[in-house]
Amino acid sequence: MPEPRQLRRPRRTTSGPGFVQIPKTYEKQCLADELTLEEIGLLTLATSHPETKHVGALYRPNEWNDVFGGTAHVGRLLGSLEAKGKIVLDGYWLLLRGWMPSRGFRQPKYFSSGLYSLVHQVDSPLLRMVIGSELLGLRLCDQAPTDLEKSRMYQYASEYWEEITGCPLIPAGSMTGDLLRPPEEMLDQLAVMPGAETAFKGLTQRMWSVIDEPLRAPLQRSLLARFGDNRFGHLNSTRIS
Repeated sequence: MPEPRQLRRPRRTTSGPGFVQIPKTYEKQCLADELTLEEIGLLTLATSHPETKHVGALYRPNEWNDVFGGTAHVGRLLGSLEAKGKIVLDGYWLLLRGWMPSRGFRQPKYFSSGLYSLVHQVDSPLLRMVIGSELLGLRLCDQAPTDLEKSRMYQYASEYWEEITGCPLIPAGSMTGDLLRPPEEMLDQLAVMPGAETAFKGLTQRMWSVIDEPLRAPLQRSLLARFGDNRFGHLNSTRIS
């Protein structure tokens, strides 16, 4: 297992995005994920909320409880969205799944803007591990060095990765973005990130619904290699094969 190194804190600061684009396939995807009309509405509110950060994190607004049927009802809707893999919940923070891959991976400046929230606001090991797992889907291997230097995508990805794991990112030429064949080194580095054991427990409690399906088994293996079965009494029933 690699050893994490001292973090270097980025200096960038930013607020949430001024507007959000919703793709034309949004309805089709929501139906494919078997979301109810209420779940679609709440997910859309989170997606378009002015306080949703560039990294895809939102501190749960109190007014949702007042307007949309009370704390218990909103909590059930959020829990269902999490079980269906659309969001990740930890305390009052929620993370929109797939936010960064669908936005930041295509827009370097947007990608870089999420670093401030990651460093200064998102301290949940669970949310950080999910964000880290999504970075495995970033494909840089077929970009020319001059293009990478111009876009700074590898630089930004490295800053994300070091902030999350404390480890240096693998070379750009090894970043295929293929979730079916994820780099073992990146998986092992996620397993040694600060708070990895807390994140592991959170993933297990959520039945791994908040991790992309192709990554569930390999990431679990890396975490088990570090922590083992006996640290989690309920893990055997949720082992992924």
